[in-house]
Amino acid sequence: MESFDDEQTLDFFDVYLPDTNGQKLLIPSLFMENYKGKIPSTVTLKDLSGRCWQAEIQQTKEGFFIYNGWERFVIDNSVELGSFFVLRYVESSSSFVVKIFDPDGIKVEDLARVKIEDSDAEEETDTVQNYTENVPARNGQSPEGVKQSESPSRGSTVDKKRKFVKPTEHVPTENPCFRAKYRPSTPQTLYVPQKLLVQHSIKLNKSMNLLDHNGKVWPLTITHLRDGRTVIRQGWKAFLEHYNLDTQKEEMDLEIIRRSGTDCEELKVHIIKRVTPRGRGRPRDCKEINPRGPGRPRKWHHPSKSKASVKLSL
Repeated sequence: MESFDDEQTLDFFDVYLPDTNGQKLLIPSLFMENYKGKIPSTVTLKDLSGRCWQAEIQQTKEGFFIYNGWERFVIDNSVELGSFFVLRYVESSSSFVVKIFDPDGIKVEDLARVKIEDSDAEEETDTVQNYTENVPARNGQSPEGVKQSESPSRGSTVDKKRKFVKPTEHVPTENPCFRAKYRPSTPQTLYVPQKLLVQHSIKLNKSMNLLDHNGKVWPLTITHLRDGRTVIRQGWKAFLEHYNLDTQKEEMDLEIIRRSGTDCEELKVHIIKRVTPRGRGRPRDCKEINPRGPGRPRKWHHPSKSKASVKLSL
């Protein structure tokens, strides 16, 4: 297995910003000039544990990119915002050996030796919820659907309408559920608690569907990380953006629908309530969730039209 000590060669690094290099990675022009066209159109990406991903080199007017395989590499390694990569090209095997550091500068390979981090253990304790004991079934009653108003909303990608989601107090189900937890580094990634899957002998298929309040179905892609975690990115992000939702501001429960056996092919989302971030006052008592967007402009009063005036006398 190639490593960073096998050959004397050039390295380059980049910081992970999903909007910039989440799908493809720009190779510095000086790096490409050093190899004078010796890098083929198909290469292999390798992490320090020896796992491999096939990728391609794409040339555009902006330069050379690693793509068509780079996004899968990032997902499989659970790369977080602010992490950075150091890449070394191994000419003998046409491969890039990639070293990943987390935002704190710690090599990810070292973190992988830790079986369960404290944050992950707390997440499973907080988010694993079984409503079988606390919430009785309601004869198939389901929460009310999504209502739309005629007001325009910023960030809406469908019909350019503001969408209102009516929350429910509890999830009326006997199926296993878990809470969508907010993570600052990966706000649009859904983590499925491993403890819940083991406890109920559940196996999530790689391709699943998400059923929302409006009956709309969202295709999901499930990724099983090497550290044992199960994450959902593709499909979940599209759902959040469509309804202008935020896991920091809305409490959402995911119900795992198991038809038969251990395999599961469907999740159902329930919007519970809107959450006020810490330090910003009491949560408001509202019947409907109003998605984020620009508020109404304040009325401006001209000083000459003020209700009270002050007279000065000499």
